[in-house]
Order: sequence, then C-alpha cells, then structure tokens
Amino acid sequence: MSTIHQNLSQAAAELLSVSPARAAELLDVSKTTIRLMLRDGRLPFSRIGRRIVIQLDDLKALLASTRVAA
Repeated sequence: MSTIHQNLSQAAAELLSVSPARAAELLDVSKTTIRLMLRDGRLPFSRIGRRIVIQLDDLKALLASTRVAA
C-alpha cells in the first residue's frame, strides 16, 4: 500500500473532510496544485460559509482516476 493511500486511510478513520492545505499534504502535492484542481473541476469541494472542504472520498476517487497502469 502506498504512503499516500495509507495517509488517506488514516485520515478517513478520523475525518469526513479536509481543508485544501491538508489535502495537499495528504497527496504530497503543492497547495497550488490542489487549488488548480478545485478551480478546473477535477476535485469536487463543498463550501461551508467561506471555508472550502474536500471530502476524503473525493480525494480517494481522484487518486484512483489518475492511476497509471504499469
């Protein structure tokens, strides 16, 4: 199991959603990359007041959709 997948599984045991900054940390990408994915629709999000939250299931789906066959 990859480190990224382990990070997501551990976070999922505790949370339903994360901030964009935490999503970037879990996927080991920059915050800018996450913001671009949110902006162009590749990564769905919810807005609670002014706060943006990303469901962990959506992060897992993104990870699965970008999988490259070896």
